[in-house]
Amino acid sequence: MKSKNLFDRRGRMTVELTAKKGYFGAPTSKIDDTTMNHPLTILSLLACLSASANTRTKIAGPDSLLCTGWYYISDSITKFKRQLEKTNDFLYVIPGPITSAKDIIRMTIYNRKEGGYGLAMKLGDNGANAWSRATHKWIAKRLGFILDNKLLEVDYVNSEITGGMTALIGGNFTKEELEKFKKIIEGEISVPFDF
Repeated sequence: MKSKNLFDRRGRMTVELTAKKGYFGAPTSKIDDTTMNHPLTILSLLACLSASANTRTKIAGPDSLLCTGWYYISDSITKFKRQLEKTNDFLYVIPGPITSAKDIIRMTIYNRKEGGYGLAMKLGDNGANAWSRATHKWIAKRLGFILDNKLLEVDYVNSEITGGMTALIGGNFTKEELEKFKKIIEGEISVPFDF
């Protein structure tokens, strides 16, 4: 479904949320600018209405928000252009997360053998299955991790990843930065999604 109007008759911003399972229809909600100022609404938007591994979520709006999770990186132009953190590189993201914050069941910050730190994330069954399918179909292509609508990491897929493990390892992030990321994700996981 495409968004036709980003502003209503009175000039107030509206956001259209459309969730799709496979290629079938989906529910749609409209949120006006007074609702957008509520902190829980903002967190809810970032978590994409509890997008799961088999749910593609599109948030249409002037800022083209993307919720926390892993995404396919496109070689073609999309409206979801993001600068890779700590670089001058801009990449295009295919909307609709492969996995979202709601798929993460455990996170651990660890010391990497190569030096520095990483954030390991264990996915639940739905997330693990989606991750396995995505890494199988996207070999020799890139996947990216979005947090707070920012592209934190982009990695090439070398092979299918089974077992439901993923990690942020390539962004040269400090332990303190990874702790902050972990807290943000934990906050998104705990947000209730009763609309």
